[in-house]
Amino acid sequence: MIALTQVLMSQQPLDLRALGEFGLIARLDSRLQRRSGVRLGIGDDAAVLDGLQAPLVTCDCLVETVHFRRDWTTPFQLGRKALTVNVSDIAAMGGRPVAAFVTLALSTNDDLSFVDELSRGMEEVAAMSGFSIAGGDTSRSPSALMISITLVGESPRRVSQARISRGDSRTDRNSRTDRNSRTDRNKTRSNRDVDQIHFSAQADLDRETASRDEAVQDEAVQDEAVQDEAVQDEAVQDEAVQDEADVEEACPVLRSGARPGDVVLVTGTLGDSAAGLALLQNPTVKLGAPLHEYLLARHHDPQARLEEMHAALGLPKLALQRVATRETANDARATLPNETPTSIPSTSAAATSAAATSAAATSAAATSAAATSAAATSVNGLGDSATQGSDWRASLRARYPHRVRAALDLSDGLAGDAAHIARRSGVSIEIDTTRLPISAACREAARALGVSVVDWALGGGEDYELLLCVAPDDVEAVVEDVRARTGTPLSIVGKCTSPGTEAVVVFDQTGRIDAANGWKHF
Repeated sequence: MIALTQVLMSQQPLDLRALGEFGLIARLDSRLQRRSGVRLGIGDDAAVLDGLQAPLVTCDCLVETVHFRRDWTTPFQLGRKALTVNVSDIAAMGGRPVAAFVTLALSTNDDLSFVDELSRGMEEVAAMSGFSIAGGDTSRSPSALMISITLVGESPRRVSQARISRGDSRTDRNSRTDRNSRTDRNKTRSNRDVDQIHFSAQADLDRETASRDEAVQDEAVQDEAVQDEAVQDEAVQDEAVQDEADVEEACPVLRSGARPGDVVLVTGTLGDSAAGLALLQNPTVKLGAPLHEYLLARHHDPQARLEEMHAALGLPKLALQRVATRETANDARATLPNETPTSIPSTSAAATSAAATSAAATSAAATSAAATSAAATSVNGLGDSATQGSDWRASLRARYPHRVRAALDLSDGLAGDAAHIARRSGVSIEIDTTRLPISAACREAARALGVSVVDWALGGGEDYELLLCVAPDDVEAVVEDVRARTGTPLSIVGKCTSPGTEAVVVFDQTGRIDAANGWKHF
């Protein structure tokens, strides 16, 4: 142990081969802080978390050359992003992150300073969002780095008044005594039945005699049981007291809660990450320094909209730690021109937004009920696999307390991710490209590269903004609450309709258009 401590405290460069697996784990553990929700972290076979009601669990992995390149990003940025994409999933469901479990597959040639900076980035995100890195695993990789993270969160909870019937304690005791007495008699009869069957092959005559006796006894016991039940029911009705008690129910925000007429909103701006990636892929293209750096930061270092979601739901503000590097990044972003729509359309305008410009949308909305149902099943793909857990989802929907009815984070692009909500909720989603919030930096990059900025916004992916489906009457309050608490704008980009022949329909000022489908791994 002394030797290990000396190695950990050494200022001399070390490689992973010299440090070893357990030395690496100890080194990482010494740099991590345990926060509320984690009773026991690294050091045992498993972590111990405080009790969670309906915990949220998400998992993401980043693979070198698939999700990142080391020559394009710093290990600190990579650590931040690896953990942020998981926090974004918890945020989309309205939850609070509690504990992360990190698996690293490293090459023996990896530099230890790289791992130190990687873990520092992760710990900064954990500190900002108030959770712990509570464990994980390390393994050797033949070459490419792989980071896999599982994040456990806590669901938002709804407190309701439930009515509980409680009888007088004396009545309860008498009731239990009588029930026990009847149970004992029934057990005696059951034991006799077992014995009777067991010995029936040895004495037919004894069996017939015992059966006659048993029939007489059974009739007497049944009569007595009926009388007992009648007495007890009367006592409970006379003496029962109705009490109220607080009952907490987990109410995560799901993808399946959207309804026709809901307004579709997104946080922040779209397409920035795709623009940043395009600049990395085309290093000869240079924008002005603030715009260029902004887009690279949006790609390398996205921000999970945790506080924004809590504000949208009306949940209490989290006591999050502010970190200087994040504040600096936010300040830099604040200097950019904001092209997000600042006016909030009225409810009637929101309810008739994108599709009002197209006759095709009108005809689709006029589809008969029978055809609509068939489309929801066949085209939107609501088959058996999509209905697993449908009873629980239906129960949650019936008692749903939130202003945000459905949500997800935009990891694969607006058009592709919106289709997930459409299919889960049994609706279609119409998107108006004239209302997409796109930054000045993104537009400038698209012009410089000669590509469609709308394609980036619809299908670029990795923006990690939130898509929210909100009832029209709640839109103004949600937008104002999010802006007041976080400064992040919410933009209306479309609406939910009755299910049609397609999950997502995209319009521009000329009518319906084809849209990018988003990122797909396979």
